[in-house]
Amino acid sequence: MPAAFIASLVSGISGFAFTAVATALMLRLGPAEVILPLILAGSILSQALSLVSLRNGVSWARLWPFLVPGLVGVPLGTAGLALADPHVFRVSMGAVLIVFSLYGLLRRAPAPVTHGGRLADAAVGLIGGAMGGYAGLSGIVPTIWCGARGWPRLEQRGVYQPFILVIQVCALGSGAAAGLFSAASLRLAAICTPAFLLGTFCGLWVFGKLDERRFRQAVLVFLLLSGAALIV
Repeated sequence: MPAAFIASLVSGISGFAFTAVATALMLRLGPAEVILPLILAGSILSQALSLVSLRNGVSWARLWPFLVPGLVGVPLGTAGLALADPHVFRVSMGAVLIVFSLYGLLRRAPAPVTHGGRLADAAVGLIGGAMGGYAGLSGIVPTIWCGARGWPRLEQRGVYQPFILVIQVCALGSGAAAGLFSAASLRLAAICTPAFLLGTFCGLWVFGKLDERRFRQAVLVFLLLSGAALIV
């Protein structure tokens, strides 16, 4: 399936954006109750494969200040579903991402953010977890923040990629417990698995060819695409 390959390719290159890209490309292919579990399963597979390849970049000392508050934020975001419309939130976030990424692409790389320490990282993790529980967008804010910190590309992915993976595994477990996964979703997941694998491996190959400047540009481009996908 081309959509599964493209979403996995983007994720392999950047470490995020699978959900936004796949949602834009795949939701028109079937009912949401079938396609959304497929997208979640594909994202988890792509993230897990990437982390195996890039495991040397994972720093638990940097990761845990994001991850622990992120897990707290997931149920808070889920609870927020009763208070506001996720569609309005997605469109608003899409507009913000488009403006942010265009601004970043048109200016030089800013000086790294060095203040805030672990408290700021924890706040970002909490926001990411809440956005994951509310609208499935756990990776956007951590990705932007890791880039703003000025960390090398491998270290950035060593933080936001396992963060996304853990949050999505929690969402997968919650969905399975609620009986949201149908036989049709499982069949589609099996059919799309080769495309998920191939796209991820091709994306990782491209990532290996990028230097720090081109990786920053790639992240901004994929943030732009994610914003557009959220609005469409």
